[in-house]
Amino acid sequence: MGTPLVFAFYGVFLQLDAVQSQLIALKQGLNGVFNALSATLLIFAWRFWRQPDKTFKIDGLIQVSTFTAILLPALVLIASENRHLKSALEKVVFE
Repeated sequence: MGTPLVFAFYGVFLQLDAVQSQLIALKQGLNGVFNALSATLLIFAWRFWRQPDKTFKIDGLIQVSTFTAILLPALVLIASENRHLKSALEKVVFE
């Protein structure tokens, strides 16, 4: 739901560049994955704290590893795109 709203609001109403709208939309999706990973880790920590003798189930480990595999490359992509966008904006402003 967030990604179409980002394109509608930032792209249409605020008339941002397509690259900037795509970056914001990517951040929306990444925020959802980050929130899900954070909630999963909190639930694991709560279960471990309440019942320290039990081990983790394989489905929980698969979920955390899947979220992490999605989150880390997306973070690298967003960081590199932010750096590229910042340098391009600085080049335009300071010329």
